[in-house]
Amino acid sequence: MILQLNGVNAFYGASQILFGVNVEVEEADSVCVLGRNGVGKSTMMKSIVGNLNPKEKSLVTGSIRYCGDELVGLPAYRIARKGIAYVPQGRHIFPTLTTRENLMMAERKAQAGENAWNLERVYELFPRLKERESFLGGRLSGGEQQMLTIARGLMQNPRLLLLDEITEGLAPIVVKELGEIIASLRRQNVTILLAEQNVNFALSASRKCYIMEKRPYCLRRTDGGDPQGSAEPVPGAVDGVCLEKGENMAANKTIRQMLEAGEFIWAPCVYDCTSARAVELCGYNAILLSSSELEFSMNGIPGGLYNWEEYIWATERIAGSSGLPLIVDGENGGGSPLQVYRNCKRLAEAGAMAISVEDEAGGGIGCGYGYAHKAGFLEADLFAANIQAAVDAVKGTECIIIARTNCRGGGAAQTGAMARRNGLGIEEAIRRARLGAEAGAEITMIQSINYAGCEEECIRIGREIPGYHFYPDLHASGGTSDVTFEQLKQWGFQLVSNHACMKGATKGMLEYLRENFRNQNTVYSENDEFDRRLGHEFHPFGFGEWIERDQKYTAYREQVRKAGEKRMETDVH
Repeated sequence: MILQLNGVNAFYGASQILFGVNVEVEEADSVCVLGRNGVGKSTMMKSIVGNLNPKEKSLVTGSIRYCGDELVGLPAYRIARKGIAYVPQGRHIFPTLTTRENLMMAERKAQAGENAWNLERVYELFPRLKERESFLGGRLSGGEQQMLTIARGLMQNPRLLLLDEITEGLAPIVVKELGEIIASLRRQNVTILLAEQNVNFALSASRKCYIMEKRPYCLRRTDGGDPQGSAEPVPGAVDGVCLEKGENMAANKTIRQMLEAGEFIWAPCVYDCTSARAVELCGYNAILLSSSELEFSMNGIPGGLYNWEEYIWATERIAGSSGLPLIVDGENGGGSPLQVYRNCKRLAEAGAMAISVEDEAGGGIGCGYGYAHKAGFLEADLFAANIQAAVDAVKGTECIIIARTNCRGGGAAQTGAMARRNGLGIEEAIRRARLGAEAGAEITMIQSINYAGCEEECIRIGREIPGYHFYPDLHASGGTSDVTFEQLKQWGFQLVSNHACMKGATKGMLEYLRENFRNQNTVYSENDEFDRRLGHEFHPFGFGEWIERDQKYTAYREQVRKAGEKRMETDVH
């Protein structure tokens, strides 16, 4: 056994990230740890190589043994010298050095008798790097930079190669090419431990796959790498399963990955698992948990009539029901930095890929809406401190923070009470958004700019506020959309939301129920086959896994019953 993790726990301060992780990697094996963003895959990798940030008061307990030697407590340089190469998430190349210089920086002579990785052999595996040998690292494409990081790891001539999220933010054609490279390394008996969220890539690149979630799942590959092939449970694991999209699995992409890839994000507002799944079936690329729609669905009226425990609970359920990344409307996060820190941290742990934190004094969770109760706005300095706390809370996860200010006032008539309310104006809104960006928020949003004729303000926002920009809800006036996606892109916006799920669901329910009530039967609703995948009733989720589980336990129950009857017959005779 070349690597063995036994009961590994990892902490950032008082926050525990890893809980009793057990992983085994044999010599010349390829093993993957698969899981959604934020479950601790990167933390596990950093724990192995001793690369957790001491400034974050990190701590690792349990045992990590490499070739029989204990690694916990050793400094990173001593672990690297033992023959472990780490390809980190985010690439981290030297942008001002050439491709060749990046590779030579990592060169380490092979041990006697080893088939050495040198520049010639690396270029044979990565011919594109040979073509770009004199290019500065910063001029390489994202896929080429990822190839460079893997090649740099091989130049260390490691006995064990750790690959952390190497498909992140890459186009499918590049991911396919990386898959071919990993397959080549496997044929050359390179020992690999891979952390990944791309299910298809992970299963094709590994012989054995651990699923990191809330329980220690493991899948052993017995067919040489065919994702559709047979599998058998690993001793000590709870079950041998392969989770597919929509079966309590993570988002296929993160919000950050999509933004870095230049993908425009359209996130309809959702309020439960069914609405989230409907959005996914329609082809959108993200979802946004609306606090107001959740309030309507839970209590019938808005006004903060639910608490943070319920909101976090809803976040976890919705994030686990869809393959789309979830943005969460975090209201004011609780109003003070420590409350914001705690609530944002828990939302990220629940599966949120982005969280908006606003400057509304009232907030919408547990204390009523500011625009309904004239509570006003937080002081700008407090808002900035809250954003900094939110950013700190999601460090180490794939979640990012949206600094949202509601202080502009006015806006589209469709926003109701908010549009009728006076604010502090666009100048103050831009100032606050910039404070949010300076505090570390990667995305900013100014509420109430969504109205016909908003072009001038939007152009200013795109020009004067750094980072990514979120347009708050599409609206239409006189049968024409107030803005188009092309306009938003030109103005410097990368994200947009809209409220349609609850209105559409309510309209459909009223239509069905009125007709059924009038006809005194269900012919109307049952004959409306609007989507054959959903059947007689609206079933947007697959039940195959649960049916198989039920059949398994039913069969076992029958087996126990027959065994008992047989024993009774034996006793009688």
